[in-house]
Amino acid sequence: MSELEDLLRRKKGEEDEMGRWVFSYSDMITLLFAFFVFLASVSNINQVKLEMASDFFSDKKSSNRVTYKELTQMIQNAVVSEKLQDEVKVVLTPQGVEINLKDKLMFDVGRAEVKMNALPILLRLSNLLNQPGMADRVVLVEGHTDSVPIKSVQYPSNWELSSSRAASVVKFFIGKKSDAKRFKSIGYADTHPIAKENDSITGEPANRRVVIVITSESFVSGELRKEIKVEELFTGTDEGALKISVPIKTEPVKTETAPVAPVPAVQTPQTPQKVQPQVVPKSEPVKKTVIQPQQPGVLTDVQKDLIKDYYIQAQEAYQSKKYELAIYYWQKVLELNPNHQLASMNVDRAKDKLKNKK
Repeated sequence: MSELEDLLRRKKGEEDEMGRWVFSYSDMITLLFAFFVFLASVSNINQVKLEMASDFFSDKKSSNRVTYKELTQMIQNAVVSEKLQDEVKVVLTPQGVEINLKDKLMFDVGRAEVKMNALPILLRLSNLLNQPGMADRVVLVEGHTDSVPIKSVQYPSNWELSSSRAASVVKFFIGKKSDAKRFKSIGYADTHPIAKENDSITGEPANRRVVIVITSESFVSGELRKEIKVEELFTGTDEGALKISVPIKTEPVKTETAPVAPVPAVQTPQTPQKVQPQVVPKSEPVKKTVIQPQQPGVLTDVQKDLIKDYYIQAQEAYQSKKYELAIYYWQKVLELNPNHQLASMNVDRAKDKLKNKK
């Protein structure tokens, strides 16, 4: 055998060994890729951390979106300004920003009507939710009770009570011109306690609460449930439907449906709201904001809404002959607007009624 033939034989053997190595390497990479795809499909992705990371690398100047860090600080500032630190707790969780409101602030015992004391903080939250940078987030409202059973004509169990309380908060936000598509209401009764129930008679106050969760989900991107017909399960014509190789003869189901007229989309105009002071990221220089003092006699939107709600409550109390309660609500109106002549006249009228009644 010549040297040339020996060289060609060795070169061919090296090429064969290299080819086998490349095939083994490619198989290993394919298996690793499939393994990591499987891990990603079964893992729970923290949407809040993912959004916070994307906000960190994105250009904030080109977007008016309110980040979770800014939103948490804004809500906390509202709680502090209303002096409700003991009644309201704000935390950032993997599901979103959670606002825990104790039931003694929100409702009377065994009732689902929102108390007047809760209106200021709910109005502040409503203004935050209606901001342009927040108007696309889904809001989940949860109702929770303790383990003490309740049985009344209106609320046969804690399930009805917790659901009604959550629905009352949702209706309040919708009444303040929030998009109803954003909200989800759910009652958990006593199935999600945050503290141990030690007293079977009075229950645990910490478990009686309403939780407002501002999630990372967007109601605009939500897709409606799509119906999959029985025939499509076997033919595989629908994308993502179950495909069966054995053909099965099925008779088409005849259905008669009335034509539905298209419903025009209603766009709710968004009123620009006053944005609370935002937290400036560390990467940007802190800018000093000069807050202009409020002019005397000029009412804010929150104060106007409070005056309206207080006046309505006073009128209802007066018509029900609850004159002391009516005086209380009209005096609340005068605290916000001392020049409110109707409230002043009604206070005197209610005092006369109360004097004659006694």
